[in-house]
Order: sequence, then C-alpha cells, then structure tokens
Amino acid sequence: MPSARVLSGTAGNASASLSWNSTSGVTYDVFRSLTSGSGQVLVADDITSASFADSGLVNGTPYFYTVTASNDAGTSPVSNELSLTPSALSAREAWRQAYFPGSTATTGPGADTNDFDGDGRLNLLEYAVGSDPTVANTGPGYALDTVSGQLRLTFNRIDDPLLTYTVTGRNDLTTGAWSAIVPVAGNNPITGFTGTQPGVLETQSVNIVDPVTVGPGTPRRFLRLEVSY
Repeated sequence: MPSARVLSGTAGNASASLSWNSTSGVTYDVFRSLTSGSGQVLVADDITSASFADSGLVNGTPYFYTVTASNDAGTSPVSNELSLTPSALSAREAWRQAYFPGSTATTGPGADTNDFDGDGRLNLLEYAVGSDPTVANTGPGYALDTVSGQLRLTFNRIDDPLLTYTVTGRNDLTTGAWSAIVPVAGNNPITGFTGTQPGVLETQSVNIVDPVTVGPGTPRRFLRLEVSY
C-alpha cells in the first residue's frame, strides 16, 4: 500500500496550486472541502502527476485539500490537510506574472531590484513607466528637454495608485545631494492613477518643469526620476 502524501501548495487569483511527494507506479485523487476535517469532495481522480491546479475558486474563501495515492496494493492513508485561500492579485503581481510566469513575489527574475533584460532599467522602473522588462529599452524611460531655460522631465505613470514618483534635482554631481524639486506646475511627488479599463495597463504622460533656470549662476542642473512602492 502506498504511503501517505505530504501535501503543499500556494493560493493564487481564484486558483490553487497543489503538489506532493511522488512515487512511481501510483495514481492520485485530490479532495476539496469548505470545512476543515469534513465534507471532502473528489475534484480530480486517477491523475499521474504529483501536482494539481484547481481553478474557478472564489477569492477570499478558505479551501481545504487532501490527497491520496493508489496502486494495485490499495489506497494510501489521507495526506495532511492543506488550507489555501485564493485572493486577487495586485496590479504589480499581475504584471509580474504576465512577464515572469509562475512568479508573483518580488524575488528571482521578477524582483523589483533585478534588471532582467540588462538595459539598466530595474524591473520596478519598467513597471512604473509601462515598459517591457524582458526587452532591452533605449533610454532611461523618460525624456529631458528645456523650456525657457528650465529643465522639463517627461515620463509615463501607470494606473497603480500605490506607486509614488518623485523627481529630484541637484546642481553638481560631485557635491551636494539629490532633493525633491518643487515644480513650476503640478505636484511632486505624484502617485499612480486609478485606471478605467480592467485588465489593461494604462499610462499617462507627466511633465515636471524644474523651477531652477540654467544660466550664469547655475551652469549645470541634473534631474532624475525615483520610484517607490
């Protein structure tokens, strides 16, 4: 008779991914319930892989899973009970899953601080300006020009209100420090916005004009975009 399985898994958006220790020559039955310790219903039978993806679940609802293994010698004892509660992905998690399938956490290739495509633009900035983190981009994700002797920074913000965009400036790269500028018009820092098209990553162009005029008293001026979550 097969031994009991050791069941583990993770919850996703209206879904659950289960896995357990495998043994050759056996098949598996997966059971699910809305009540711990009772009411188990068969949701998959005679599967040969040591994993199962359950879909069509209700976000926010706890589900309780068990699994058994069978072969010609009989059926194993029931595995440990595993409780999983699906939940909707955040906008950033959905973006990460789209570009780095199977990953929603800020680890590995999809980590915020990783530069997957090697273009010098970290994943968090790729997300924040609406660019593709798997294809090398030219430029830093924004454009810089001048208006009447003042620097203007133009960049895209996306429909994630949890993001904060801050433009900082300094006169000299060897002395002093970066500090948030008070723009000629608009707010700094600004946040992402709330979109109107579900499932679509919307962008808006933002212009920040630096109040410092480049001239005899300030021959050089530098701006940069900082993004936080």
